[in-house]
Amino acid sequence: MGKESEAVVSTPHNNFFFQLLSRREKAAVFFQRYLPEQIVEIANIPHMTLVESQHMSTGGVSLYNDILYRCPFTNGQTGYFFAVCEHQSTPDKQMPLRLAKYRLAVIESHIKQHSGAFPIVVHTVLYTGAKPWNYSTAFDNYYTHPALGAQYLHVAPFNLIQLPEDQNDIIYQDKTLGLHFAAFRSCRDYDPYTGFAKFMEHDWFQEYFEHLPFE
Repeated sequence: MGKESEAVVSTPHNNFFFQLLSRREKAAVFFQRYLPEQIVEIANIPHMTLVESQHMSTGGVSLYNDILYRCPFTNGQTGYFFAVCEHQSTPDKQMPLRLAKYRLAVIESHIKQHSGAFPIVVHTVLYTGAKPWNYSTAFDNYYTHPALGAQYLHVAPFNLIQLPEDQNDIIYQDKTLGLHFAAFRSCRDYDPYTGFAKFMEHDWFQEYFEHLPFE
């Protein structure tokens, strides 16, 4: 077994993220809920298609927890929705740089396969770390002079979804994705199954399971 295969096996929570958002109906809800409003308004989300991007490597940096969809926009523009689940216990200060590399890789791959304009690439980071994300999501803010940096290299802020250890509001308020968010959070526990079982004891989940449609 090669190093890449070993990495996949050793990070089952990353594969769970990929398997969940590989289901287009779940991904559609996820992106509809968390993409910027101006993108949702022009994106034809029901017609987005999954792109083979898992384990994408750029400049020697590999991701095992990524998902990528190509989506047509109403204005003729092609878009890509890139989501990553970040299970590190602390925020990654280099996340904007990592995402910039992935953005360029997506653009390069697109223009090799399709002619025409560059695609729009929108990033979303789902963060389950113990500490609050205390770094900016905007690339410009990492320059000493943000306004000047923005003039020469502007990259839009990435979307950040936080699942902090001591707050469960986002888990219990989302009827469609809450169960999956609970599972993502539990992946950080020493015993994920025990952590997930605690969520299952909550009245919210009891009600959720009682109303699940069965065919």
